[in-house]
Amino acid sequence: MKWTQVRAAWERIIEGLLQEENLLAKGVHIEIRSDNGPQFLAAKLREFFYDNHLCQVFTHPYTPQENGHVESFHSILSRATQGDTFWTLSQLEQRLTIFYEKYNNSRVHTAIAMLPPALFWEAWQQNQVVRSRDKRGRNIFKLKQPRYLLSGNLKQEAASRLAAARLEADERVENKVNGPVTNTQPQLSVTRTVRKSD
Repeated sequence: MKWTQVRAAWERIIEGLLQEENLLAKGVHIEIRSDNGPQFLAAKLREFFYDNHLCQVFTHPYTPQENGHVESFHSILSRATQGDTFWTLSQLEQRLTIFYEKYNNSRVHTAIAMLPPALFWEAWQQNQVVRSRDKRGRNIFKLKQPRYLLSGNLKQEAASRLAAARLEADERVENKVNGPVTNTQPQLSVTRTVRKSD
């Protein structure tokens, strides 16, 4: 990947999202974390980021833990597609479309007040989220009201996404405890009581 491709990707993000949401006026600080690849070290790219009020931060070599968010994301993506076989690029694109839809609209994220990103963004825009920082300077997001009250303040579809996410999380816990359900037909089971002899 060349630095010009990185810049072109960020131009699309700036024009299609950052400017549209007027994030600079809202005081949202955007940090771009990358490794020390030559495409990211290019002086012209660094100048581009600076001119667009984007803070570029480099990780130290051989320290994937400094890329915690992206490493976590890759792990989630890997688990979601584990066992899938893609024979064409089109099949992979279709699967990724489904993954991103769930990731952004259904999957609960611990770092953003236990909400899916789309619902979190909606709550943020409606001033329902408080941001503070911990001792290390990391952001901590909390809702101003209990989660169950969000449905009264946010769009109904967002509330249903949250309910679907909770149901999905409950199913994951159930699968971990009891194993996945493989047969929906009722099964007979025999329970035997074993008594200790005197």
